[in-house]
Amino acid sequence: MRTLPRPSPHGRSVALTRTACVVLLIGLLASLSASPVLANPGTVREFVLPTPHSGPSGIATGTDGSAWFTEAATNRVGHLAAGSGITEFAIPTPSSSPAGIAPGPDGSVWFAETEGDRIGRIATEGTITEFPVPPCCGAGPVGPYGIAAGPDGAMWFTEFYASAIGRVTPGGAIAQYPLVPRQIYPRGITAGPDGAMWFTDEAGIGRITTTGAITHYPLSNPYGISIVTGPDGNLWFAVSYSDQIGRITPSGRERLWDVNSACYPQGIAAGGDGALWFTCGTLDELGRITLGGAISYRPVPSHPGGDFLDGITCAPDGSVWFTEASASRIGRMSTR
Repeated sequence: MRTLPRPSPHGRSVALTRTACVVLLIGLLASLSASPVLANPGTVREFVLPTPHSGPSGIATGTDGSAWFTEAATNRVGHLAAGSGITEFAIPTPSSSPAGIAPGPDGSVWFAETEGDRIGRIATEGTITEFPVPPCCGAGPVGPYGIAAGPDGAMWFTEFYASAIGRVTPGGAIAQYPLVPRQIYPRGITAGPDGAMWFTDEAGIGRITTTGAITHYPLSNPYGISIVTGPDGNLWFAVSYSDQIGRITPSGRERLWDVNSACYPQGIAAGGDGALWFTCGTLDELGRITLGGAISYRPVPSHPGGDFLDGITCAPDGSVWFTEASASRIGRMSTR
Protein backbone atom coordinates (compact mmCIF):
# COMPACT_ATOMS: atom_id res chain seq x y z
CA MET A 1 0.00 0.00 0.00
CA ARG A 2 1.25 3.51 -0.77
CA THR A 3 1.82 5.97 2.02
CA LEU A 4 -0.98 8.51 1.85
CA PRO A 5 0.53 11.85 0.82
CA ARG A 6 -0.83 15.24 1.75
CA PRO A 7 -4.06 15.54 -0.25
CA SER A 8 -4.07 17.54 -3.47
CA PRO A 9 -7.09 17.98 -5.72
CA HIS A 10 -5.04 17.06 -8.76
CA GLY A 11 -2.82 14.41 -7.15
CA ARG A 12 0.12 13.29 -9.20
CA SER A 13 -1.38 14.52 -12.48
CA VAL A 14 -0.11 18.05 -11.76
CA ALA A 15 3.46 16.87 -11.24
CA LEU A 16 3.38 14.69 -14.29
CA THR A 17 1.85 17.43 -16.42
CA ARG A 18 4.60 19.81 -15.36
CA THR A 19 7.19 17.19 -16.27
CA ALA A 20 5.60 16.81 -19.67
CA CYS A 21 6.01 20.55 -20.27
CA VAL A 22 9.71 20.02 -20.88
CA VAL A 23 9.32 17.00 -23.08
CA LEU A 24 8.67 17.13 -26.79
CA LEU A 25 5.45 15.26 -27.52
CA ILE A 26 5.49 13.47 -30.83
CA GLY A 27 2.27 12.84 -32.68
CA LEU A 28 -0.06 13.84 -35.45
CA LEU A 29 -3.56 15.21 -34.98
CA ALA A 30 -5.95 12.55 -36.18
CA SER A 31 -8.57 13.64 -38.64
CA LEU A 32 -12.09 14.17 -37.29
CA SER A 33 -13.74 15.09 -40.57
CA ALA A 34 -15.72 11.86 -40.73
CA SER A 35 -17.94 10.20 -38.20
CA PRO A 36 -16.04 7.72 -36.00
CA VAL A 37 -16.20 4.09 -37.03
CA LEU A 38 -16.53 1.49 -34.30
CA ALA A 39 -13.48 -0.74 -34.22
CA ASN A 40 -12.69 -4.04 -32.57
CA PRO A 41 -12.99 -4.03 -28.78
CA GLY A 42 -9.85 -2.62 -27.19
CA THR A 43 -8.85 -0.52 -30.20
CA VAL A 44 -7.60 2.94 -29.15
CA ARG A 45 -7.79 6.12 -31.20
CA GLU A 46 -6.09 9.26 -29.90
CA PHE A 47 -6.63 12.94 -30.62
CA VAL A 48 -3.81 15.42 -29.96
CA LEU A 49 -5.01 18.69 -28.45
CA PRO A 50 -4.24 21.91 -30.37
CA THR A 51 -2.76 23.59 -27.28
CA PRO A 52 0.38 21.74 -26.04
CA HIS A 53 0.83 20.87 -22.38
CA SER A 54 -2.86 21.55 -21.69
CA GLY A 55 -3.28 18.91 -18.99
CA PRO A 56 -6.72 17.50 -19.89
CA SER A 57 -8.44 16.27 -16.73
CA GLY A 58 -12.20 15.71 -16.49
CA ILE A 59 -14.24 14.45 -19.43
CA ALA A 60 -17.92 13.95 -20.22
CA THR A 61 -19.94 13.02 -23.29
CA GLY A 62 -23.20 14.41 -24.56
CA THR A 63 -26.15 12.62 -26.11
CA ASP A 64 -24.71 13.44 -29.53
CA GLY A 65 -21.57 11.45 -28.74
CA SER A 66 -19.27 14.47 -28.62
CA ALA A 67 -16.78 14.85 -25.78
CA TRP A 68 -16.33 17.82 -23.45
CA PHE A 69 -13.24 18.06 -21.28
CA THR A 70 -11.36 20.41 -18.99
CA GLU A 71 -7.79 21.54 -19.57
CA ALA A 72 -6.37 22.24 -16.12
CA ALA A 73 -2.98 23.58 -17.23
CA THR A 74 -4.21 26.05 -19.86
CA ASN A 75 -7.49 27.10 -18.25
CA ARG A 76 -9.79 25.96 -21.03
CA VAL A 77 -12.77 23.77 -21.77
CA GLY A 78 -12.41 21.62 -24.86
CA HIS A 79 -14.98 20.11 -27.20
CA LEU A 80 -14.30 17.21 -29.56
CA ALA A 81 -16.96 16.42 -32.14
CA ALA A 82 -17.07 14.39 -35.35
CA GLY A 83 -17.15 16.68 -38.34
CA SER A 84 -15.89 19.78 -36.52
CA GLY A 85 -12.76 18.56 -34.76
CA ILE A 86 -11.48 20.05 -31.50
CA THR A 87 -12.50 23.47 -30.25
CA GLU A 88 -11.09 25.10 -27.11
CA PHE A 89 -12.83 27.79 -25.05
CA ALA A 90 -10.93 30.04 -22.63
CA ILE A 91 -12.37 30.31 -19.12
CA PRO A 92 -12.86 33.97 -18.08
CA THR A 93 -11.33 33.54 -14.61
CA PRO A 94 -7.55 33.17 -15.01
CA SER A 95 -5.71 30.18 -13.53
CA SER A 96 -8.97 28.60 -12.37
CA SER A 97 -7.68 25.02 -12.77
CA PRO A 98 -10.87 23.37 -14.11
CA ALA A 99 -11.37 19.76 -13.01
CA GLY A 100 -14.66 17.84 -13.06
CA ILE A 101 -17.16 18.28 -15.88
CA ALA A 102 -20.64 16.88 -16.47
CA PRO A 103 -23.72 17.46 -18.66
CA GLY A 104 -26.52 19.35 -16.95
CA PRO A 105 -30.30 19.01 -17.13
CA ASP A 106 -30.50 22.37 -18.94
CA GLY A 107 -28.64 21.13 -22.02
CA SER A 108 -25.40 22.88 -21.04
CA VAL A 109 -22.21 21.34 -19.70
CA TRP A 110 -21.09 22.27 -16.19
CA PHE A 111 -17.58 22.23 -14.74
CA ALA A 112 -15.77 22.91 -11.47
CA GLU A 113 -12.98 25.48 -11.15
CA THR A 114 -10.81 24.25 -8.30
CA GLU A 115 -8.51 27.24 -7.91
CA GLY A 116 -11.04 29.80 -9.16
CA ASP A 117 -13.67 28.86 -6.54
CA ARG A 118 -16.33 28.92 -9.22
CA ILE A 119 -18.76 26.64 -10.98
CA GLY A 120 -18.82 27.18 -14.72
CA ARG A 121 -21.50 26.49 -17.29
CA ILE A 122 -20.76 26.29 -21.00
CA ALA A 123 -23.49 26.30 -23.63
CA THR A 124 -23.13 24.09 -26.67
CA GLU A 125 -22.00 27.06 -28.78
CA GLY A 126 -19.28 27.92 -26.26
CA THR A 127 -20.69 30.74 -24.11
CA ILE A 128 -19.34 30.40 -20.56
CA THR A 129 -21.12 31.65 -17.43
CA GLU A 130 -19.43 31.46 -14.03
CA PHE A 131 -20.99 31.31 -10.57
CA PRO A 132 -18.71 32.22 -7.62
CA VAL A 133 -18.86 29.75 -4.74
CA PRO A 134 -18.85 31.60 -1.39
CA PRO A 135 -16.51 30.65 1.47
CA CYS A 136 -17.77 27.76 3.51
CA CYS A 137 -16.86 26.05 6.73
CA GLY A 138 -14.09 28.40 7.83
CA ALA A 139 -11.73 30.81 6.12
CA GLY A 140 -9.82 29.90 3.01
CA PRO A 141 -10.54 28.62 -0.50
CA VAL A 142 -13.39 26.24 -1.32
CA GLY A 143 -11.85 24.20 -4.15
CA PRO A 144 -14.75 22.82 -6.23
CA TYR A 145 -13.58 19.59 -7.82
CA GLY A 146 -16.06 16.86 -8.84
CA ILE A 147 -19.47 17.71 -10.31
CA ALA A 148 -22.54 15.72 -11.36
CA ALA A 149 -26.19 16.29 -12.19
CA GLY A 150 -28.61 15.45 -9.41
CA PRO A 151 -32.13 14.02 -9.56
CA ASP A 152 -33.53 17.38 -8.40
CA GLY A 153 -32.58 19.35 -11.52
CA ALA A 154 -29.51 20.91 -9.89
CA MET A 155 -25.77 20.26 -10.19
CA TRP A 156 -23.95 18.89 -7.14
CA PHE A 157 -20.23 19.32 -6.54
CA THR A 158 -17.52 18.54 -4.02
CA GLU A 159 -15.67 21.31 -2.19
CA PHE A 160 -12.21 19.83 -1.79
CA TYR A 161 -10.62 22.44 0.45
CA ALA A 162 -13.76 23.28 2.46
CA SER A 163 -14.76 19.65 3.14
CA ALA A 164 -18.31 20.32 2.02
CA ILE A 165 -20.78 19.39 -0.69
CA GLY A 166 -22.26 22.13 -2.84
CA ARG A 167 -25.41 22.44 -4.93
CA VAL A 168 -26.07 24.93 -7.71
CA THR A 169 -29.34 25.48 -9.55
CA PRO A 170 -29.51 26.25 -13.28
CA GLY A 171 -30.01 29.88 -12.27
CA GLY A 172 -26.85 29.94 -10.16
CA ALA A 173 -28.26 29.73 -6.61
CA ILE A 174 -25.73 27.92 -4.41
CA ALA A 175 -26.23 25.92 -1.21
CA GLN A 176 -23.43 24.27 0.80
CA TYR A 177 -23.43 21.37 3.25
CA PRO A 178 -20.42 20.91 5.60
CA LEU A 179 -19.38 17.29 6.08
CA VAL A 180 -17.62 16.94 9.44
CA PRO A 181 -15.66 19.27 11.69
CA ARG A 182 -12.36 18.17 10.12
CA GLN A 183 -10.76 18.08 6.69
CA ILE A 184 -11.66 14.98 4.69
CA TYR A 185 -11.20 16.44 1.19
CA PRO A 186 -14.22 15.24 -0.85
CA ARG A 187 -13.41 14.66 -4.49
CA GLY A 188 -15.61 12.50 -6.77
CA ILE A 189 -19.42 12.68 -6.87
CA THR A 190 -22.23 10.93 -8.75
CA ALA A 191 -25.98 10.48 -8.68
CA GLY A 192 -26.90 7.23 -6.96
CA PRO A 193 -29.68 4.78 -7.82
CA ASP A 194 -31.52 5.75 -4.62
CA GLY A 195 -32.21 9.42 -5.41
CA ALA A 196 -29.22 10.66 -3.39
CA MET A 197 -25.73 11.86 -4.34
CA TRP A 198 -22.70 9.74 -3.44
CA PHE A 199 -19.16 11.03 -3.08
CA THR A 200 -15.61 9.99 -2.18
CA ASP A 201 -13.32 11.58 0.38
CA GLU A 202 -10.18 10.94 2.40
CA ALA A 203 -12.04 8.83 4.97
CA GLY A 204 -14.40 6.77 2.83
CA ILE A 205 -17.66 7.06 0.91
CA GLY A 206 -20.39 9.57 1.65
CA ARG A 207 -24.07 9.90 0.77
CA ILE A 208 -26.07 13.12 0.78
CA THR A 209 -29.78 13.43 0.13
CA THR A 210 -31.23 16.28 -1.90
CA THR A 211 -32.31 17.85 1.40
CA GLY A 212 -28.77 17.76 2.78
CA ALA A 213 -28.86 14.74 5.13
CA ILE A 214 -25.40 13.13 5.17
CA THR A 215 -24.35 9.54 5.89
CA HIS A 216 -20.74 8.40 5.87
CA TYR A 217 -19.25 4.93 5.35
CA PRO A 218 -15.58 4.60 6.33
CA LEU A 219 -13.04 2.72 4.24
CA SER A 220 -10.14 0.75 5.67
CA ASN A 221 -7.97 1.89 2.78
CA PRO A 222 -8.79 5.47 1.79
CA TYR A 223 -8.59 7.65 -0.38
CA GLY A 224 -11.45 7.25 -2.86
CA ILE A 225 -10.93 9.34 -5.99
CA SER A 226 -13.84 8.88 -8.41
CA ILE A 227 -17.24 7.19 -8.15
CA VAL A 228 -20.01 6.10 -10.50
CA THR A 229 -23.26 4.16 -10.40
CA GLY A 230 -22.79 0.76 -12.00
CA PRO A 231 -25.22 -1.24 -14.14
CA ASP A 232 -25.94 -3.44 -11.10
CA GLY A 233 -27.40 -0.56 -9.07
CA ASN A 234 -24.36 -0.29 -6.79
CA LEU A 235 -21.74 2.44 -6.50
CA TRP A 236 -18.27 1.70 -7.84
CA PHE A 237 -15.20 3.74 -6.98
CA ALA A 238 -11.43 3.99 -7.49
CA VAL A 239 -9.04 4.00 -4.51
CA SER A 240 -5.78 5.29 -5.93
CA TYR A 241 -3.35 5.12 -3.03
CA SER A 242 -4.04 1.47 -2.26
CA ASP A 243 -4.55 0.42 -5.93
CA GLN A 244 -8.08 -0.89 -5.52
CA ILE A 245 -11.50 -0.74 -7.11
CA GLY A 246 -14.38 -0.76 -4.67
CA ARG A 247 -18.10 -1.38 -4.67
CA ILE A 248 -20.64 -0.18 -2.12
CA THR A 249 -24.33 -1.03 -2.08
CA PRO A 250 -26.94 1.67 -1.39
CA SER A 251 -27.27 0.11 2.09
CA GLY A 252 -23.56 0.60 2.77
CA ARG A 253 -22.02 -2.86 2.25
CA GLU A 254 -18.51 -2.56 0.81
CA ARG A 255 -16.17 -4.78 -1.11
CA LEU A 256 -12.71 -4.03 -2.53
CA TRP A 257 -10.64 -5.65 -5.29
CA ASP A 258 -6.89 -5.21 -5.69
CA VAL A 259 -5.70 -4.04 -9.10
CA ASN A 260 -2.20 -3.83 -10.57
CA SER A 261 0.04 -2.35 -7.87
CA ALA A 262 1.44 0.16 -10.38
CA CYS A 263 -1.98 1.25 -11.69
CA TYR A 264 -2.86 4.16 -9.38
CA PRO A 265 -6.51 4.19 -10.60
CA GLN A 266 -8.06 7.60 -11.21
CA GLY A 267 -11.35 7.79 -13.13
CA ILE A 268 -14.07 5.14 -13.32
CA ALA A 269 -17.05 4.83 -15.67
CA ALA A 270 -19.83 2.38 -16.40
CA GLY A 271 -19.18 0.92 -19.85
CA GLY A 272 -21.67 -0.01 -22.51
CA ASP A 273 -20.58 -3.64 -22.18
CA GLY A 274 -22.00 -4.06 -18.67
CA ALA A 275 -18.61 -3.71 -16.94
CA LEU A 276 -16.75 -0.87 -15.22
CA TRP A 277 -13.76 0.80 -16.86
CA PHE A 278 -11.05 2.73 -15.05
CA THR A 279 -7.93 4.70 -15.93
CA CYS A 280 -4.53 3.71 -14.62
CA GLY A 281 -2.79 6.97 -13.81
CA THR A 282 0.75 5.63 -13.84
CA LEU A 283 0.42 2.83 -16.39
CA ASP A 284 -0.37 3.08 -20.09
CA GLU A 285 -3.47 0.97 -19.57
CA LEU A 286 -7.22 1.08 -19.09
CA GLY A 287 -8.61 -1.38 -16.60
CA ARG A 288 -11.88 -3.28 -16.85
CA ILE A 289 -13.69 -4.97 -13.98
CA THR A 290 -16.79 -7.09 -14.38
CA LEU A 291 -19.66 -7.04 -11.90
CA GLY A 292 -18.23 -10.26 -10.48
CA GLY A 293 -14.79 -8.75 -9.93
CA ALA A 294 -12.82 -10.19 -12.88
CA ILE A 295 -10.14 -7.65 -13.86
CA SER A 296 -8.36 -7.22 -17.19
CA TYR A 297 -6.35 -4.48 -18.85
CA ARG A 298 -6.16 -2.87 -22.29
CA PRO A 299 -2.96 -1.15 -23.47
CA VAL A 300 -2.88 2.53 -24.40
CA PRO A 301 -0.04 3.93 -26.58
CA SER A 302 2.79 5.42 -24.51
CA HIS A 303 4.30 8.83 -25.21
CA PRO A 304 7.46 10.72 -24.21
CA GLY A 305 7.01 12.20 -20.76
CA GLY A 306 4.29 9.73 -19.79
CA ASP A 307 0.54 9.82 -20.26
CA PHE A 308 -1.13 9.94 -16.81
CA LEU A 309 -4.57 8.63 -17.73
CA ASP A 310 -7.08 10.62 -15.71
CA GLY A 311 -10.79 11.17 -16.45
CA ILE A 312 -12.99 8.63 -18.21
CA THR A 313 -16.57 8.55 -19.48
CA CYS A 314 -18.82 6.30 -21.54
CA ALA A 315 -20.31 7.52 -24.83
CA PRO A 316 -23.78 6.62 -26.15
CA ASP A 317 -22.22 4.19 -28.65
CA GLY A 318 -20.64 2.19 -25.81
CA SER A 319 -17.07 3.42 -26.31
CA VAL A 320 -15.09 4.98 -23.49
CA TRP A 321 -13.34 8.33 -23.77
CA PHE A 322 -10.47 9.28 -21.48
CA THR A 323 -7.96 12.06 -20.89
CA GLU A 324 -4.19 11.75 -21.08
CA ALA A 325 -3.05 14.61 -18.85
CA SER A 326 0.69 14.54 -19.48
CA ALA A 327 0.50 13.70 -23.17
CA SER A 328 -2.21 16.31 -23.95
CA ARG A 329 -4.39 13.80 -25.73
CA ILE A 330 -7.95 12.58 -25.67
CA GLY A 331 -8.32 8.84 -26.14
CA ARG A 332 -11.22 6.73 -27.30
CA MET A 333 -11.47 2.96 -26.86
CA SER A 334 -14.15 0.73 -28.31
CA THR A 335 -15.61 -1.75 -25.84
CA ARG A 336 -17.89 -3.92 -27.97
